[in-house]
Amino acid sequence: MKKVTDRNEKNIEEIFDNFKNKKLERVVKRARWQTILRNILISFLVFCVLCVLCVAAWVSISIYKSRQQVALHQYMYAIDSISFPNKYAGIYTEKSVPAFSMGQKIKTGYTTYKIIEGKIVYTGNVEWESTFSFRNSSVLIMRPSIMDYNFIDYYITENYGYRRYNEFGHRVMVFFYPFLTYETIQPLNDLSLLDDIGNEKYMEMALSFDREYTIDEVEKMFPGSTTVTWYWVDDLSKNEKKVLEIPAAEREKMSWETESPYIDMPDVRSEFSRYRDIPEVRSEYTAYGVKLYDSNGNKISDFTNPVTLFINLIEAGRDAYKHESVLDNIYKNMAGDDGKLTKDDIRVLGAVVTGNAESLKSLRDLPFIRASSLGVITDKY
Repeated sequence: MKKVTDRNEKNIEEIFDNFKNKKLERVVKRARWQTILRNILISFLVFCVLCVLCVAAWVSISIYKSRQQVALHQYMYAIDSISFPNKYAGIYTEKSVPAFSMGQKIKTGYTTYKIIEGKIVYTGNVEWESTFSFRNSSVLIMRPSIMDYNFIDYYITENYGYRRYNEFGHRVMVFFYPFLTYETIQPLNDLSLLDDIGNEKYMEMALSFDREYTIDEVEKMFPGSTTVTWYWVDDLSKNEKKVLEIPAAEREKMSWETESPYIDMPDVRSEFSRYRDIPEVRSEYTAYGVKLYDSNGNKISDFTNPVTLFINLIEAGRDAYKHESVLDNIYKNMAGDDGKLTKDDIRVLGAVVTGNAESLKSLRDLPFIRASSLGVITDKY
């Protein structure tokens, strides 16, 4: 009887042990699946968060690049609008290409043309590359090749004087400062060439004044029959003028690291690497001024006011794209003591006029014209 009882107790223990093992096994399996499901859920949530962060980063970078590109367009539009007398932008093209340093390079190109008394003259293509990356933003501007583009490091000779031509054979207009004495060669007098040109041609001509004038003074200086299309403004700082007043031969001999009293001047414009490189004459490619006609050849109305437009363009360009300091320097150099640029602060050093030979002959005896330089000449018909 005892054996039967022991055997029954053993069977009961075995049954209980099996039950405990099965229950424990079920608990372990359930815990294992819960852990797996929890890990899957956590991984999925982490994946979703990473995807959201990646998308947000991509969107943020795209928005940043887009804003930078728009800002750069504003900057370039401002530069073009205050430069290049009678010249305007035509058809735009744009494409993106990969660049180094996790960046993107955008190539923008456009045709240019001049309007000379209603005639359209093709003047080539302009292309600029803008690179945006996490490290920096930069722009490289490529313009049509010009013989001695900046009038820097070019030895003026009696044979060539200050005459320059672009790749299309067009004359490049030049301006002469009223406060400089030109020792190498006398400023150009292209008004004397009008008798040889004849009235079947239209032309543009850059005029350099004998001194600086206000906007109000210039508006009253020219005969009513003269088409004035552009005002060349004084954008030099006081220190740059001091440098220019040093004879070129002396500037070349000076050791600018030790002898120059102007080496620490903070207001030199970014396109000039050294003070000795400030050009003594300004071409139409490096001068800045007020355009009086729009891209359709229509005179800018008094309602728009070309001077106000000129100031607004500089302000918008310098605020939009702060990686370049050209517009900022121009603004500061021209602004008054209050640091605000107004019409009363602007000083005009020259102008550009258009017409035929007969209409331009009326300018020959005007006492305020120090120099005259021909630009594009085109047929009337």
